[in-house]
Amino acid sequence: MSAALPPDEVHVWQWPLDPLPAEVEACWALLTAEEQSQAAAISQVERRRHYLYVRGSLRALLGRYTASAAAQLPLRRSERGKPFLAAPFSHLTFTLTHSGSWLWIALAQACAVGIDLERLRPAPPEQRVRLACRFFHPHECAALSALSSSAVHEAFLACWVRKEACIKCWGGSIAQDCHRFAVSVDPEQPATLLQRPALLHHPLHVLDLPAPTGYRAALAWQGAAPPQVRHFSAAILV
Repeated sequence: MSAALPPDEVHVWQWPLDPLPAEVEACWALLTAEEQSQAAAISQVERRRHYLYVRGSLRALLGRYTASAAAQLPLRRSERGKPFLAAPFSHLTFTLTHSGSWLWIALAQACAVGIDLERLRPAPPEQRVRLACRFFHPHECAALSALSSSAVHEAFLACWVRKEACIKCWGGSIAQDCHRFAVSVDPEQPATLLQRPALLHHPLHVLDLPAPTGYRAALAWQGAAPPQVRHFSAAILV
């Protein structure tokens, strides 16, 4: 049975990345022959398990929304690396992120979406500011530079997940596009796109998502109206 996804909704699935061995093994049958070869070529056991579970879970979830066999879904990548479903399922868009012990996947109908989840990791505040001033928009650099040392870490991470969600949404590149647009950096205020990238011809929006303790998350979408975001938790998808 296929899962229903109205055109005005974005579904965000989230579940822990702690699969049982049997769940990882079940993912093998959901992959294409090419993906199985890629998995077999990963020598490090934990990395191979991670690849199998993430890829298998993605295919299992897409299979539920398309009512199709997971292994037969035409998963492709754009020239810049953004994954997508080819025809006849190109109306279903998706984006995924994994950090720490969580895997999240967002799905939408005919609406580009991007999602990012990051775990809070301690780092010297001056290092965060230097990184921002090297790669971020000048507005973001100035905003982070003006903060007290104790406030930099949360603000940097809020800025980071908002930017990465936007870049994933349009299929851009972190290295090439981080400086081309600006988002708000205040973690206590709603996410806002302060300066849109000139290369985009459609409205772009970003909002923060509720995240587990120790994490931050954001969702971006292209479209005029904000979608209704629905959250789903799943321990097992395969």
